[in-house]
Order: sequence, then structure tokens, then C-alpha cells
Amino acid sequence: MGSVAEPCAGVLCPRRARIALHDEVRTGNVWMLRDIVFSHAEGLKKNFPETDPDGAFTGLVIVFPLLPEGELGGLDEIHTQLKSDLMAHDVMLSPFYASSVKPSISNPEFHVFQSPLPCFVMRHVDVRDIVFLSNNPLAFARYHSRFAEKFRTTRSRTSSAMWTGTTRRRRGTGCAERLARVSATEPARALDVRPAGP
Repeated sequence: MGSVAEPCAGVLCPRRARIALHDEVRTGNVWMLRDIVFSHAEGLKKNFPETDPDGAFTGLVIVFPLLPEGELGGLDEIHTQLKSDLMAHDVMLSPFYASSVKPSISNPEFHVFQSPLPCFVMRHVDVRDIVFLSNNPLAFARYHSRFAEKFRTTRSRTSSAMWTGTTRRRRGTGCAERLARVSATEPARALDVRPAGP
């Protein structure tokens, strides 16, 4: 297993990032990468719990410096396979690599998931992650169980301004009013992210 370095705060992100270097990985073997991701997810929750003041803002960058260019698709495959399960267990995961063309949610022209070294970034789920859940019923169910009450009872100017800006870019209109009306019984309707199906 890779070694984990001490944290460093990023310029763009307030999280304290720890680095896990996996220079033993030289293939995009899906099963090996899955084991690495699950191992680090367990470690994040155990060693840096959200209840700890530093743990809530700790992120982990899992770096694969020797993963060949032709094997990078394995990172996206792992992300697709594991994201719902990880989010249902309060962990966010994103793959990054130099040739990634995955766009930002708010700007399709900005390929935000590019990195000079192939890696996964892992962190705890937080209340702002709702923007990633519109097509993920499993993750939304867990999110709702954790955060619906915050939407129902919290009406700070900061959160309203943040959500208005986020949704205006994504949907074309603000939704601070809808967020203020979110209740424990109708969160999906208020946010227009009700999962399809019966």
C-alpha cells in the first residue's frame, strides 16, 4: 500500500490534502484499483472522521505516477462503478489525469478533472454535494437522510447566495426559494431531482 504524506492546504480548496503515493501500480487493473480505493475510503473514515474538526476538512489524493497513458480509462471505470456506493457511505471520489475531458458541472468548456499525474481525490461528502446527485437515487437517499434537516432549518444568507449562484449557472434560474422550502417529506420535488421510476 502507498505511503501517506502529511497534509497541505491548497490554494483553491480549504481541505487539508494528504497524499497517498502508489508507485507500485503500473496497470489499470480494475480489481487492484478497487481494492486501493476501498482501503483508502475505510482509512479516511477511520483515521480522519468527520466528527473530528480536522477530519471534516481532510481530503486524500491517491496518486498513481507510473500508470501508463493507455490505462487511464481504468480510473474513470472505477469511478463509475464505485461512486454510488461510496457516496452512500459518505465518501466522494473523483478521477483526475492529464487527458481527462470531463467538464465542470457549471462550465462545460472547463475540463476541471485534469492533473499532471493520474490520481483519485477522495473526501467526505458535505452539504454542497447535492449538485452531483441529480441522477443518482442511491446517493441522494443517503444525502437526504443526512442533510434534509439542514435545508429545512437553515436559511443563512451565505448558503442561499451559494445555492442561487450554483443553480443559476446550471439551470438558468435561481432556486434559493425552493431550497428554503425543502422539507423532510418532499426534498426531491423541491430540488427537481426526483429519481425516475415508480
